[in-house]
Amino acid sequence: MLLAPERNEEVVGWLRDYLGGTYSGGAFDRAIDHDYPNEFTQRDFDAVAKLKVAVLKPTQAWLKGDGRAEVSRLLNAIDQDLDIWDVTEEDFDEILGENGPAWRLWKLIEGLQKEGRAGHAGTGVTAGKLLHGKRPRLIPIYDDKAVKPTLHVTDVNVWGAFWCILRNEDVRTRLDEIQQSVPESAELSTLRVLDIVVWMSANVADGQVSSD
Repeated sequence: MLLAPERNEEVVGWLRDYLGGTYSGGAFDRAIDHDYPNEFTQRDFDAVAKLKVAVLKPTQAWLKGDGRAEVSRLLNAIDQDLDIWDVTEEDFDEILGENGPAWRLWKLIEGLQKEGRAGHAGTGVTAGKLLHGKRPRLIPIYDDKAVKPTLHVTDVNVWGAFWCILRNEDVRTRLDEIQQSVPESAELSTLRVLDIVVWMSANVADGQVSSD
């Protein structure tokens, strides 16, 4: 099991390595524009690039221009202070379901990216990383090459998968122990710590080292 106590040294090492400067993604969380939680700015687009995805110029222009009011309305409807595991079964569809503001904004961005890239794969990955930057406690990052094979999820059910995983108090306790062992991770959300550990397990443990 990935978070088993006997793997503590290995997993703590992954988190420390990721945040230590070797991987460009380690700067993502600091680079996100936290001063404007309900809109996307150039700082956000530049931050997402550190995770090896690109917000296309037409997408950027729409999010900052014609779509700014709609984006702000949807982001305002997504609680900034809600951890994913505190979403109840009764509220899941309203908060993280296909009719909720988070999923509607994800679909909006994914559609813009898809239009600009003529259906190129990975458009939903970019949308998810943008949303995670603004709601790091609630919206998981989805990665085709790491999260998908490790957790056996797709971009359609990844939010539900992380929700189920983090509702387990033992999992959260282990992640907290891992995080406390790496001072550089102190400002990260529990959700982001899990994402990093999963990503590193897929890319480093299997010898597929990347700079993400």
